[in-house]
Amino acid sequence: MRAKKFASLLLILSMFGSFVAPVFADEEIMVLPPLNDEASQPQNDFNSPTTKVLKGTVTTVPVGTSFEIITNSQISTTSTHVGELFTATLNQPIAVGENVAIPAGSEVYGQVTYSEDAGRVGRNAIMEIKFTSVKPPYGNKIPMMGKIVTKDNSGVLKGGSLKNQLIKNAAAVAIPATGGLITGLGIGALAGETGVGAAVGSSVGGIFGAGYMIYRKGKEVELPIGTKMIIMLEQPLTVGQ
Repeated sequence: MRAKKFASLLLILSMFGSFVAPVFADEEIMVLPPLNDEASQPQNDFNSPTTKVLKGTVTTVPVGTSFEIITNSQISTTSTHVGELFTATLNQPIAVGENVAIPAGSEVYGQVTYSEDAGRVGRNAIMEIKFTSVKPPYGNKIPMMGKIVTKDNSGVLKGGSLKNQLIKNAAAVAIPATGGLITGLGIGALAGETGVGAAVGSSVGGIFGAGYMIYRKGKEVELPIGTKMIIMLEQPLTVGQ
């Protein structure tokens, strides 16, 4: 009986228009595939031909190489003490052949290793300076060992005119054929100098001459800001690039 009623109802509905019975098909339920974690992560192909592997090079600047610097501060036997650090600016590049190892404008670090004030009897002050490192604009400090090139080859400055002591041009620096450094008088010999006092005292003579020499004080070492000097490597300088 119920079946007949249902059929009659369908017939009536068909008279008013088409009737589409709801269909609950399995296709309407979309089941997505599981997420592939490996595919979703960015892949870094280190073996790709477009990846560039940077390889560093090492340059060794030989012993005896000389170059010009300019001091950034005043240095004096009256104000600069042993162990005190100061800086200078590299005025020309340090090169090996046509390859620049350290560019001009780099910062050079120096240290006072010996200092003795001027004394009586015309004894001039003396000062020894060593250069311990250089800092290029693009990197860290690089250890080095260098000294001032003086005309007497001692590397030690004495009170008085710097013009008569400093070499002006790096090209004028003489390097022995053996490759070693020219050794000078050294601190000991310079410290033992009597200065000009003995010579002048003997020529002046008399009590007044002797008194003048006793109280006459020697000259201090004075390096103003902007002093140009040539320094020479005492040990090879190794530069990584």
